[in-house]
Amino acid sequence: MEVDSAPEEPEWARDIIQFLRHGLLPENKVAARRVNIQAARFCLLGEILIGVVDQDPVANHQATRHHTGNCINTYGVSGDFMDEYLRIAENTATKCLRKFVKSIISIYSDKYLRSPNSKDITRLLEVNTRRGFPEMLGSIDCMHWKWKNCPKAWAGSHNDINVLEHSSLFTELAGGRAPSVNYSINNNDYTMGYYLADGIYPSWSTFVKTIHAPQGNKRKHFAKTQESVRKDVERAFGVLQARFAIVQGPTRSFDHEMLKNIMIACIILHNMIVEDERHL
Repeated sequence: MEVDSAPEEPEWARDIIQFLRHGLLPENKVAARRVNIQAARFCLLGEILIGVVDQDPVANHQATRHHTGNCINTYGVSGDFMDEYLRIAENTATKCLRKFVKSIISIYSDKYLRSPNSKDITRLLEVNTRRGFPEMLGSIDCMHWKWKNCPKAWAGSHNDINVLEHSSLFTELAGGRAPSVNYSINNNDYTMGYYLADGIYPSWSTFVKTIHAPQGNKRKHFAKTQESVRKDVERAFGVLQARFAIVQGPTRSFDHEMLKNIMIACIILHNMIVEDERHL
């Protein structure tokens, strides 16, 4: 391990030292994010700020493999593209991606891919009440990801209902294990929160669907508001695809398990970014 000492507390280093020593960030949001990123490159040795440069060839090789998996995941490039960029063969690049997504899931899924706790549910109910839908937990929809190498016998076999039936959310709702929320509508008492959905979903009390061809001002207003609020889940899919090009275009993988891990890893990374930028 080789270290390079930085100059004695230059102007750019003061905020980094303050962050490493006391955990304090500048009030300016842009400056706070910059300091948060730059601080990962330094450590404090007593009162001295030290930039750490890792010269270990094994560590550099592992970093290159990690970078390869991250590049394929973020930019959606093919495995042989990395041969020109990092001098890594297509098979090795594919293995890097496979290990990268598995590592993300193994390390971070418990924190960033969990069911909402009581604090989360309280926050969701407060937000959705302000939006005009009290006791609503969120919106539900499916994102379609084209599988370029999908077997012809499977083509067109998945729609929103088929996907829902294989989801953990469907299992929880069918078993009556949705988050507990107590409210009353038209003298009917309910003990589970509900989700906004489109017309293809089943007519359950936990799904509030829009009104097809509404008549009258009240029904038209409800349909317009429901469709407007429900777009938040579609916008979430759009942000996910904009951040990770690998889920934007047709996927080239043949491995079913690989496709699942890629999508889960992208969702985990998305949730990490949301948490990191929430205060900005």
